[in-house]
Amino acid sequence: MGKRVALSIVLLLLSIESTCGSSSSGIHLSHVNVRPLLKSFTPRASKAISAHGRADDSQSDTEAFEQSQKQSCLRIFFRAIRLIAIFSPNILTAWLAILIPPLQGLWFRVLSISLAYSGAAFIKWGQWASVRPDLFPQELCSALSSFHASAPTHSWKYTRKEVERAFNRPVEQVFSVLERQPIASGSIAQVHVGFLAAS
Repeated sequence: MGKRVALSIVLLLLSIESTCGSSSSGIHLSHVNVRPLLKSFTPRASKAISAHGRADDSQSDTEAFEQSQKQSCLRIFFRAIRLIAIFSPNILTAWLAILIPPLQGLWFRVLSISLAYSGAAFIKWGQWASVRPDLFPQELCSALSSFHASAPTHSWKYTRKEVERAFNRPVEQVFSVLERQPIASGSIAQVHVGFLAAS
């Protein structure tokens, strides 16, 4: 139990130092050598601390970390802008769907399109919501039910690139036949019919 608490404290301090830096936290760990402490923990814990960053990292590692943090913040910012744009039709017309009940079916279909273009987590939520008529209107469940087997697919070019990256060789060397059109797609995968090439 004591080792777990000590490990948690070390991880917390390392995360404060790496996240906040010396400018705002007032905590400086650059002079602390945690390697002897790491030896008393399991290899998995040591790996977690190493992944978090070592206390004696060089200046270039710190600069690389700061650069990656900036890039991460930019990605989050642009993702938020994209989601606002995707869901703006639903946000702007929600009052119409409330006031004019016959428009609700159309609004639910627009919502399902918005969810489809928002990514895997939103599609997964749509799949879950579609089987919960006890929580959501039946029309919404019907509009979202298509996410179970026919969620949006990605292009053949992307599929080919990912298969070649996974097997580290051209598709033709892995499969004798790999159909371009998927037979089904879900939130995080799509299914293609294929036959392995003879070795």
